[in-house]
Amino acid sequence: MNDTAASENAIVLIAQRWGLARDTGAWDALAACYHPGALMAVTWYQGSCEGFIAASRANYERGSYSQHFLGGTLARIVGDRAIVQTRLAILLRGSVDGVAVDVSALGSFYDRFERRAGDWRIAERHCVYDKDRLDAVEPGARLTLDPAILARFPEGYRHLAYLLVAAGRQVADDLPTLRSDARDRLLQSGERWLAGA
Repeated sequence: MNDTAASENAIVLIAQRWGLARDTGAWDALAACYHPGALMAVTWYQGSCEGFIAASRANYERGSYSQHFLGGTLARIVGDRAIVQTRLAILLRGSVDGVAVDVSALGSFYDRFERRAGDWRIAERHCVYDKDRLDAVEPGARLTLDPAILARFPEGYRHLAYLLVAAGRQVADDLPTLRSDARDRLLQSGERWLAGA
């Protein structure tokens, strides 16, 4: 196996391992997906991977339940750097005004991977949100969403944000979404980084 194929295999394994480790509470396996100090940026958290893992663990132990289903992964490798995109579906159950709801969101992870001391791991991870929806779990349940809260967030993750806000979480209102300026800036920055900047 040549170096490019070996690198692609290593990257895809990390990209796919992340979701199962995150959702099943395999915290050591999750930590092994990142280089120390890696940046993590999603709706409810922006900061170091160590902080993300600690917060995810606390949420998990409080009974928060989410699932991340990862699809195809595309890696563009230049030397010891790679831009990696992985399709993503997020499923989350919670409650809004006492009504049990499910939120589903589609998007992709946009990652900067680095090879350090021979090991490929995530150095920076962002989520790009394409679309989402919120549904009552029980058919016929009456649910009224506050339009002012929905309007605070861009199309792409506004229903996911709504559920998180209902749970008392702080949510960023300027994350990358499909065909947004934030996404364009993220991709342009990634291209400069991959080229050696």
